[in-house]
Amino acid sequence: MTDKNSKGIVPINFEGYRVVKLNYEVLDSEDVDDSKSELSARFGLADDNLSGMVELTTTFVNLPKKAEGLLTIQGKYTLDKMLGKEKATQFLAQNGAAMLYPYVRTIISVITSFDDQDVTVLPSLNFIDAFEKSIKKNNEK
Repeated sequence: MTDKNSKGIVPINFEGYRVVKLNYEVLDSEDVDDSKSELSARFGLADDNLSGMVELTTTFVNLPKKAEGLLTIQGKYTLDKMLGKEKATQFLAQNGAAMLYPYVRTIISVITSFDDQDVTVLPSLNFIDAFEKSIKKNNEK
């Protein structure tokens, strides 16, 4: 999806990220539940469709350590002016989230490695499939 357009320009550029929220704790109780692990994404385009933001929030759990955490990270992007709103939205949702997710995985691995050698590693994801499922789900509403 990051193919160059007819002018040879990449349609989306990653400008950087920032951590919005980070929480990690080891719990005393047995209440650690692996079903709490989830990933959610939000994104938005500027009115001119030239810039956008993706926000990923993930809750993560490490059952053996009885630990859980939450990370919210925002990525900023610029988009090619030749893209219309629909294409810009698609590039931002698919590619923006895919570009940001490795930072999420790395941050969680580093944070959980400070506790002990049992590091939490998030799985790889296919954001194209996730985007298509999201579109289908929204169309059913």
